[in-house]
Amino acid sequence: MNRKNFAVLNFLCVLLFAGVAFAIPNPASVYCHEIGGTLEINETPLGEQGLCVISGEKFDEWKFFEGKVGQNYSWCAKNGYGIETLCGGKSSFSSCRAVCVFQNGSKRDMGYLMNLYEKIYGEEIDPDKRETIYNNPFDNLFAITPKSNGGVGKHIILQAQGSNSEDDLPDYFDWRNVNGTNFMTIVKNQVGGTCWAYSVVGTVEAKYNIEQNISNLSLHINLSERNLASNNPYCGCDYCGDYDKGGLLVSPYNFIKNVGITTEQYFPDNESPNSYPPCDKRLSNWTENLYKINDYDVFSTNNQTYIKKMLVKNGPLTVGVDHRWQSDSNGILHCTGNFQWFTHGVILVGYNDVGQYWIIKNSWGMGWGYGGYAYIKYDNCLVDSNVQKFVYAKNASLGNFSNESIYCKNFVAVCKNGTCDSETIQASMGKVCNGGEIFINYSAVFNEEIEIVKDNIILDCNNAVIDGNKTKGIGMWIIAKNTTIKNCIVKNFVYGMVLDTSSGDTLINNTLTSNTYGIYIFYSLDTNNVINNSIYSNEYGIYSNYNYIYNSNLNEILNNEILNNTVGIFSHSSKSRINSNTICGNTQLNFNSTNWQSSYGYNNTCDIHNADEWNDENKTGCSYCCGGSIPKIYFKDFDSDGYGNLTDNITACNVIPTGYVNNSWDCDDNNAGIPDTVWFADADNDTYGNATNNTKSCTKPTTGDYVLYGSGMDCDDNNASITHQCCTKFDFDDNGAIDIFDAVAALENLSYGKTIYNAELGCSDVNKDEKIDLTDIFALIEEINIGN
Repeated sequence: MNRKNFAVLNFLCVLLFAGVAFAIPNPASVYCHEIGGTLEINETPLGEQGLCVISGEKFDEWKFFEGKVGQNYSWCAKNGYGIETLCGGKSSFSSCRAVCVFQNGSKRDMGYLMNLYEKIYGEEIDPDKRETIYNNPFDNLFAITPKSNGGVGKHIILQAQGSNSEDDLPDYFDWRNVNGTNFMTIVKNQVGGTCWAYSVVGTVEAKYNIEQNISNLSLHINLSERNLASNNPYCGCDYCGDYDKGGLLVSPYNFIKNVGITTEQYFPDNESPNSYPPCDKRLSNWTENLYKINDYDVFSTNNQTYIKKMLVKNGPLTVGVDHRWQSDSNGILHCTGNFQWFTHGVILVGYNDVGQYWIIKNSWGMGWGYGGYAYIKYDNCLVDSNVQKFVYAKNASLGNFSNESIYCKNFVAVCKNGTCDSETIQASMGKVCNGGEIFINYSAVFNEEIEIVKDNIILDCNNAVIDGNKTKGIGMWIIAKNTTIKNCIVKNFVYGMVLDTSSGDTLINNTLTSNTYGIYIFYSLDTNNVINNSIYSNEYGIYSNYNYIYNSNLNEILNNEILNNTVGIFSHSSKSRINSNTICGNTQLNFNSTNWQSSYGYNNTCDIHNADEWNDENKTGCSYCCGGSIPKIYFKDFDSDGYGNLTDNITACNVIPTGYVNNSWDCDDNNAGIPDTVWFADADNDTYGNATNNTKSCTKPTTGDYVLYGSGMDCDDNNASITHQCCTKFDFDDNGAIDIFDAVAALENLSYGKTIYNAELGCSDVNKDEKIDLTDIFALIEEINIGN
């Protein structure tokens, strides 16, 4: 059977402006559409083969994308270049890649030239330079640091589960060959951004084959991914994910457990370009052929031995990976860069200790990798990171479930004693209607990870605790729109709450504590509201990563208490409105950012010691200090002379920082002998200044007349004839007493030929000749004799 896929471009339009949960399309299919081809899926006994149809000719999509066939129709040829195929493993699409050959003989990667990396990944990558060119949100971040780059996977090391003994494990295991039997179903070619559905369905199919011991490939079950991804509550899952924005990996298991999934025969893929296929595309008796799982399990660990044991014991595992891989000379995939995030859903089917790699099944057709499979090096691409969610079905069954209700409720109550609508929070997501509310009846403790994909719902935890016990990665993973989460206590996870490709979500009155990341906001599509939350004792209180908000709205961070974390608020290339928060007691930084973009805020409370950290509008630092006082500016005093440097200052609260002073008067802060400079007003221009009218400045003030004068101030700054000698009657030496020393002072000045003292302000001028001479000195002597 052949079927056509027309909707890749619709998906790309969304992908270009968003991050992804598990939503990466088949790059070869995207390339086919980019150059005007049509994708056709050819089903073979070994799997689905994608064919790119151009001008009536059909080419294997991956060979065509790699430049091995149909070269005349390639992007390079259409733009006047030659084309070659290189297999050096540099491209993250496949081990081989097409390069365009210019007239001068130079070569460039075709995907880079046609901007294909940015269209699929959201960032521009040049494989020939093995580095990103611009706007790479992932460099030098440490949200998940893989062991291969010297990290430990995360800052919180999850407790190891199970035994570390490998005595009962083989060196090699592969569910495609267990004593000669292949339990894996055929490799499929995913539609749009539905890798999440293919990874879940493929795992359930294999589990059924294992339990039924079906060795004949022709009898393998073929379940309908389109049934799972239809996003329609009447004929599919409306809380698992959808065609364009992607989905997550646990919610679909809940749907298959409670509702069931039909086969490809009863709900086939169709040729509609719509994102959501209408329910009438399924056969009328589809519910007579539903498959269910009795239960499923989820675990998180970076203990490779435990992962291998669970794989061998329970069957293939659904996992998420970072798909921006490259291959080495042996064809083994590895991921580079410090930052990684889950973007693609695959199936873990085996491992090889000799080659040190995991074996995965992909959903990009059998033309990719090794017949649709690939090998990923240990400690790479998040396969064995400690935030990984490994999911598997416990057992699968077939039956007539036509009487099973699949209708939702507007109000769903949760309690652990079995008397409510649901016993777990995750299960309640499958029972609530779009726009409905989930309420936890009792303040119990739930040890589960929660995925929220359904839009427009309210989850009220009623102060219930969601506890990861240091063994789980993500407390709440939210990719929904317009969803409200309130009154939840989330602790002991790597990520407390994650808003991933979120839009219009509200987190209000929650408590997040003892997580690596309290609240993690990633790739926002529209404004999210983080209000009145208590966020304390995490490594990062709020971590906002690469949230450009393309419609110019900003995330609202309002009235939160962010206390005693390592870092209060961290922002990487994100826009936020940060108002009226208390950010105190964070041991390293209250605020930190690589790029605040157009973030701003008012009325925040914090103790800022570096003006570059954060500034409220029209403020240096926060508006208020943690102790309730107003922040003050202090100036560096390099030469310890008690005078500060105007150009080197910080804003601080409560205490003067060591090495700083509260003035900025120093004219040379490298020389203690040159402290401040005082300028005195000289209104009468007699070169003597007014002691009561002065200013401190390292340069002469430009307005008014000022002089430098440190002693003997002007006695009358409005009279140029009165300068610095302000004597009382006969007190010629200004010592406050009338004695013989005044005569001596007068005679000394006369001997130098000087006219002593201005005859004003009480000084005696007996001759009234406006100067003091011998006549006046004789009068002084007479005054002294009278006094004696």
